[in-house]
Amino acid sequence: KLPPDQHAARKSVLRERRAEAYTVLGRWKESAEDYHAAREVCRGSGDLEGECRALISICIVAQSARDIESMERYNPEARAVAEKTGNQILLARANHAWGIYSLVCGSLSQAEASLDRALSIARERKHQSSLAASLTFRAIAHFWRSEYTTADRVGAEAVALAAGARDGFHLPLALYYPGLARANSGRVSEA
Repeated sequence: KLPPDQHAARKSVLRERRAEAYTVLGRWKESAEDYHAAREVCRGSGDLEGECRALISICIVAQSARDIESMERYNPEARAVAEKTGNQILLARANHAWGIYSLVCGSLSQAEASLDRALSIARERKHQSSLAASLTFRAIAHFWRSEYTTADRVGAEAVALAAGARDGFHLPLALYYPGLARANSGRVSEA
């Protein structure tokens, strides 16, 4: 039995885990509800880092669900809370989430700036999962600008990191766009 002072933290972790399961299943509504509940538990207990993690997850789910209003509302909050915590990895993740959103909305310059901030922090902190994720989407931004050589180079780095981390989400994505970049560069046999 947990001591009373650990109840809030445990409740938050349980909500986050269930939300992760809903996310994997593509059940965006239920996932968002659990992340919102986790955020409230963390907010109530004064756990800024937990609140920030929940906000970032809300943003990722909102992006997947194409919920623009939630993304535009919660990402600035996530970045502000990340700044308050001083946790640079959370700040990198919040910038990464905004970069993905900006890519989807077609704001390439804004996406590149956000992803570059995330990459700078991830490199400095040697945080492999954040680095693999942000490199994957930075390669996509290069691809969309028809910068095929750069997309291929950045994508290759993302592939190596995602493979090393056994990241089953970013690895296929990191392989896809560099392959298209090679094909668009006339190197179809290498794609």
